[in-house]
Amino acid sequence: MDIKKFKSPVGIAAYPWLNQPDTRYDADGVYQVNLILDKKDAQKLQDVVKEVGNGGRRSPVGPEYIKDENGDKKKTGKYSVRFKLKAKVKTKKGDSWEQAPILYDAEGTRVTDVKIGGGSKIQVSYEAIPYDQGEGGVTFRMKGVRILDLVEYQSSGEMDDWSNEPKGSFVSSRNDSNGSDGEELEDDEDF
Repeated sequence: MDIKKFKSPVGIAAYPWLNQPDTRYDADGVYQVNLILDKKDAQKLQDVVKEVGNGGRRSPVGPEYIKDENGDKKKTGKYSVRFKLKAKVKTKKGDSWEQAPILYDAEGTRVTDVKIGGGSKIQVSYEAIPYDQGEGGVTFRMKGVRILDLVEYQSSGEMDDWSNEPKGSFVSSRNDSNGSDGEELEDDEDF
């Protein structure tokens, strides 16, 4: 079977696992990203699904949702396209190997020293792989990612550094790190 290779339109990365595999649901790890696109660009990828899908019903292309203040899902008007790549492949013969998507800068030069975060503008090269399990469908196997505009990933601990943010006039007179000036509050004291 000839596997066709494609390139996605440019979109916005959501929940990218491109620097290291996600091992939450698969101990061997999966590299993945959701690419957020407008309807016109998402249709191009849905056309690929129809072309190679063998009549399968499952598609990696679907509407993007957000949760409102009540926790209800609402459509955003954009579309989310899932690209995945298994980090470790095991064959039926027992052979195995590890793989990762190749990362490129905007000019097509390979990069290894970036942490791609959500909101980055990217383009994905991929293979469209049909499958027959269940209702059948197509999965998009990610092979490479071109980073056009990088939003660097920051862990939640790194986000607490306020040194480069706009300055204000409030400065605490408390000097210790736990925010207490050493005085004990009495139980009957009002706030």
